[in-house]
Amino acid sequence: MTNGQHGGPVVSKISRYLYDRICGFEPSVSVDAIAGNRNGADDVADSATRKMPPSSGQSSYTGRYYNPGYDTLRIFETNTGLKIRLTTIDYDLIHDAHDYFYFWDGQEIVGDIFFKLDKNGVPLELEIPFYPGMDPVRFLRLPPEELVDPDYLSDFVGTFQSAHSDQTLDVSLDGETLHYSRDGGGLLELIPVTNAVFRRKSNWRQIVVTFTGDHESNYDTMSIAVPGQTERVFRRIKTN
Repeated sequence: MTNGQHGGPVVSKISRYLYDRICGFEPSVSVDAIAGNRNGADDVADSATRKMPPSSGQSSYTGRYYNPGYDTLRIFETNTGLKIRLTTIDYDLIHDAHDYFYFWDGQEIVGDIFFKLDKNGVPLELEIPFYPGMDPVRFLRLPPEELVDPDYLSDFVGTFQSAHSDQTLDVSLDGETLHYSRDGGGLLELIPVTNAVFRRKSNWRQIVVTFTGDHESNYDTMSIAVPGQTERVFRRIKTN
């Protein structure tokens, strides 16, 4: 049950087969494939296309993802599709169902990947179950370099006031790091996700901060979204 790299390929095949059967899908991995008699990656890819499509376009999954114990992995596009680079080795990244993918070394499935996206279809992290019976390893998506440019981040600096109370938020910039504070309190770091969208570092999976305006670089509104709560809206009252 644990042959192959990371002890995972056979377990991955069985898990995918059982998941398909439980959900009423046509199995993307046959019983023969579980036994080791695969007909190749194309057969698996063809059956996967009949499943739920991914939440976003292929290019949206590309980027750098970081875990402190495993360092940085990279997902990138080629003429033949997505690839994943682990350390110095490249694997084909093949879509399975919804935001589940697997990586393939040309002979067998090496591992599974699950992407977690925000409500706008932007990947925030990915999980890889390297070892059977253990929690998957989580990689946080790193922001593109242009989103940590101080010239870009300076557009968000200022003071914003709640649309429903006297509460104010002060947004400040320290080098390549954007912060905000509430009513003069402690600094809360913001991590760029995509253009004008940030996650709060101390609770980056939950709290989303979005800046909007009437045109590029004129951001007059700051919105804070927390799951299960009404979105809070703040209007710019001062440019620092």
